[in-house]
Amino acid sequence: MEERTLFEREEATAQAERALRELREGFEEGRTQLGSTLIFSGAAGTGKTALIEAVRRSALDPKGGFTVVSARGGQLLRESPYTVVRGLLQAELARYGSMERQELFGTWYDLAAPALGLIPSPQGRPLDPLGVRTALSWVVSQLVRTGPLVLTVDDLHWADAESMAWLAEFSQLHLAQLPILLVLAYRPGELPEGARELSASPTARTVKVDPLGQEATLELLRSELGEETEEGFANECWVVTSGNPYELVYLVSRLKDQGLPPTEDTVPRLRGIAASGRGDAIVRTLEQADVDTRRFAQAAAVLDHEDFTVPLAAKLAAVRDGNVDAVVASLRESRILDRKEPPGFVHPTIATAIYQRMSPATKTAMHGAAVQVLKDAGKPLSVMSRHLIETYPEDDPQVVEMLRDAADEHLAMGAPSAAVRCLERALEEPPLNEDYATVRFELGRALLLTNPTATVGHLRAALDTRDGLSADMREEAVLRLGQALAHSGRMEEAVEATAGAMPQFRSDADPGRTVRLQAAYYMWWSFLRDEEEGGNSRRLEEIADGLTGQDAATRAVQVVRAWDMTQRGLDSLQALELAVQGWQENQVGGRLAHGLEWTNTTWGFEIPVLLGLVYAYNDRLDVAGRLFEEAHHAFEVAGWTGGHLGFADFMTGFVLFRQGRLLAAEKQLRAALKRSDRMGQGTPLQWDTVAVLDDRFQGSVVVGG
Repeated sequence: MEERTLFEREEATAQAERALRELREGFEEGRTQLGSTLIFSGAAGTGKTALIEAVRRSALDPKGGFTVVSARGGQLLRESPYTVVRGLLQAELARYGSMERQELFGTWYDLAAPALGLIPSPQGRPLDPLGVRTALSWVVSQLVRTGPLVLTVDDLHWADAESMAWLAEFSQLHLAQLPILLVLAYRPGELPEGARELSASPTARTVKVDPLGQEATLELLRSELGEETEEGFANECWVVTSGNPYELVYLVSRLKDQGLPPTEDTVPRLRGIAASGRGDAIVRTLEQADVDTRRFAQAAAVLDHEDFTVPLAAKLAAVRDGNVDAVVASLRESRILDRKEPPGFVHPTIATAIYQRMSPATKTAMHGAAVQVLKDAGKPLSVMSRHLIETYPEDDPQVVEMLRDAADEHLAMGAPSAAVRCLERALEEPPLNEDYATVRFELGRALLLTNPTATVGHLRAALDTRDGLSADMREEAVLRLGQALAHSGRMEEAVEATAGAMPQFRSDADPGRTVRLQAAYYMWWSFLRDEEEGGNSRRLEEIADGLTGQDAATRAVQVVRAWDMTQRGLDSLQALELAVQGWQENQVGGRLAHGLEWTNTTWGFEIPVLLGLVYAYNDRLDVAGRLFEEAHHAFEVAGWTGGHLGFADFMTGFVLFRQGRLLAAEKQLRAALKRSDRMGQGTPLQWDTVAVLDDRFQGSVVVGG
């Protein structure tokens, strides 16, 4: 590590060298506990980026044997999902051919590839964010097959929420078992909530990066300006910059440009020179530049580092081709852009200052123009959406359509929060009257995984709008509303909402629609377990006896009837005979019938749950066990690794408990509890799991509903 360029950073560099050494030695010795996190925490300009670069240089030494991948957050990129993750992994994965990547990803390819920008987001297939995070962790775990890995993330305080959630989960669940050093840099005062979990990890070491002291300032100045640098001059440099390394380096560069000696005679000019390097002063200088230079710098700030290239910024700023080189040279001379190829901002604070000083009208116009520039460059809508969101609402149906399509792309990469932002902005446009209910419906559907309570409001608003929803969409809205209410613990409302909607479909041309809604209604009703109310049971029996088909809705009704009979303690053999309807071709223990699979999107997973409970409570624990094992497999394949997989663990543990296999049951239930912790406190899954775990020790059997 090149310590000669880093002053008063002995602790930080020693920690980095130690972490790299321990990683290398642990990998060579085959240890199982290897991974760790090194955090550089400090204010803007204190040299965190320089420390990150020093770690990179040391890790890239051929003797180290490390693979190094890097990314950084961006202030305007926080609304773009998985930006930091893509920055980390895209370049490394580009070394693999298409077939090699698919082999590397294995069964996780369809889950991880859209988030990484390797394949287009498949329309109409929302992914579970927890599943995507699991897939990304798998990909990273495969990258260490050839040697230890160093991941560096600068400006973590500006990371997008999806990348932050993955980093936090990866560091807590997987990092310790992998030969990986995670190096992070952030400003603590701007840190989002999720990042605090990173510093709380038992594998984390945090180094506070403070401004330089007077002695280090003198040492830095003499290394750059010569040994004749006077102490009084150095002390004044320290005062006017507050020991901030970025400002000191800028000050040195200006002193060199102007040929000023490092003596006390220059002291009166230091404050003005130092001030000229701060964001506001640089922006004021930029405002005096020609139109092309000013607009190019603004375009670069709007694009931020993820999308900024010289050609794109020039096109966005409408700079003539023959003038681009001169503009870039001028911005480098002003120390706004660095001298790297391709160029970037000398420091993120400069980009921030330029953007903040732009007028609202200029920002909006440039974000609007950026949409077309990025579209011409072949970028997906999910990338353009952050610019669309920043434009003014203007009753433009095309903008609404683009935002809806972008929302679909976000959902298909496991970023529902980004989809919600797009759809909320689409409502502001607003949509055409005939599209309003559809957008509300899409917004409610996007919120189902993350915020069922908000889903209820949007779906009810969509259903209250008589025009705009097709019959298929209205049916789906009713079914989704029932799910959202049920998953929010509002089962009675789920029953009422489904029952209240059924009259709207009495004259519908599709007779199967009525049966599907009846199946949903009785399914939610069955979870209430009102044993005194027999009217619904009789009506359910009449409906079931009148159905002769083998479609999914008919089968679902028969499964619900079997569960109702089980709850009422009726003929066990008859209940099991009805339960057979849940299987394809009447083969108990075979494949679930089409439309009743664990990952079906009509009713959710409740119908196969009821089927499993029928077998569990009618002493066919072997069939119930196979069914819930299949749930575990189906959810994993679909990437539903959050509450769905936790529920499968819970039900498998419950069956094992009833079989008397207490140790195996406890293991499965604790796996369910661990998954429930990822979802937050107080969820139904958590309460049910705790209840059965308690029974495992108390000796009684109770299962939550």
